[in-house]
Amino acid sequence: MSIKIKEIIGLADEALKNPKKYNCLAGISLGAKHYSYKPNVKAYIGFLIKNFDKILIFINDYNYYWDLMAFQYLNKNQALEKAKRMGRELKNNYQNTLEKFSLENKDKIKIITFFELLEKKEFQDFQKKFHELLEKNEAIKEEIGKDLDNQIFYTKSIKEKLESIKENNSSFYKLAVTFAKNYILDQLIANLYLMFKQPISYNLRVSPTPYKYFLTLKKTLKDQYGKIRGNLKIKENWGYLGICLPDQDYE
Repeated sequence: MSIKIKEIIGLADEALKNPKKYNCLAGISLGAKHYSYKPNVKAYIGFLIKNFDKILIFINDYNYYWDLMAFQYLNKNQALEKAKRMGRELKNNYQNTLEKFSLENKDKIKIITFFELLEKKEFQDFQKKFHELLEKNEAIKEEIGKDLDNQIFYTKSIKEKLESIKENNSSFYKLAVTFAKNYILDQLIANLYLMFKQPISYNLRVSPTPYKYFLTLKKTLKDQYGKIRGNLKIKENWGYLGICLPDQDYE
């Protein structure tokens, strides 16, 4: 089963022409079956090993609790517990598959969950600074808010879920929208930290998600949020590689 390349942006072009020269951040989301289907996991890991030097596989489990509260009506404690369990199971799936590969240096590929990232003081500080920047700059805060709105209604699956809630449970609709926006904002902060703010730079993002769905990340990288990029000292070089996993629709 093969991986199809769908989008090549920035550093991704040079990375593909020079295998194992660059590091990458590979994202994994909960709730999408194509991420956990074992043949896909094997194909995804094989593709990453073939093309990149150091690899960080990041499992978005913590921020999935917003999705669980919005669309499965769980309370916060229930949602956090379920998201952590799902993330742990998915990480085990990827680790077990990784063990089947013959690697010269297994330290070059790491798997981390969002819950594990939250335990790092460096990330806590970065997260705090990001929110402080938003609070200090109303213009940027408003612009990011609009883009989060655009992103959740641009993503077909989220839009359909929210429309269903609006029709069947209108009193919960505004809260569900807030939860969906918080999911994306948490993902943005984690992506920026993992790509640019660690001792090892993973500034090439690989994902089976079309680039158009990363509106807030794209705008931050292109410096369209004014002072955020400068204050967070985000590096210039970055890239995005959109891939299609076997039996996955890429739209």
